[in-house]
Amino acid sequence: MNYNIEVNNKHRAIKIISDTIETIKQESGKVVKIPSLPFKDKKTMEMFKECNTTGVFLFEMAKIRHYLRLLNPSCFDELVALCSLYYSNERALVPEYIESVKLIGVRANLLTLEYVYIAYQTAFFKAYYTEPFMVVTLKNHFGDENWVNLYMNGCKRLEIKTSGLE
Repeated sequence: MNYNIEVNNKHRAIKIISDTIETIKQESGKVVKIPSLPFKDKKTMEMFKECNTTGVFLFEMAKIRHYLRLLNPSCFDELVALCSLYYSNERALVPEYIESVKLIGVRANLLTLEYVYIAYQTAFFKAYYTEPFMVVTLKNHFGDENWVNLYMNGCKRLEIKTSGLE
């Protein structure tokens, strides 16, 4: 994984998670704690299978969504393996991995696990708290027109009101 490129995005993803938790608390009074997130959540994995990953750390670019579509992941370990290959010098092995759908020969270091777990958290919040997650994601990208346009379009597709944010 090219950690130099992704480190700023990691910090932004953590801030989005934190801001989403705070927004949920302010709007509903519900307190969501990261350690209590289910690690094998069906709805979150469905989002990955459907490539509904706009705003999901590490998984929102077109090429990795293409690989997600081909892989049709069924578990967190497959997401880790995909990222281990995709964000490394072994990207060319991704199609071979998808064909085999095995973790054989794919070694993920702890940093990759950390990054994919953060990605999984962002997907969980998008799955269960879609509106606050997408609004917070949009707000955290103000100043970057390309990302703002992407998230505005994502909000429109999900019928999330963004009036006052534009």
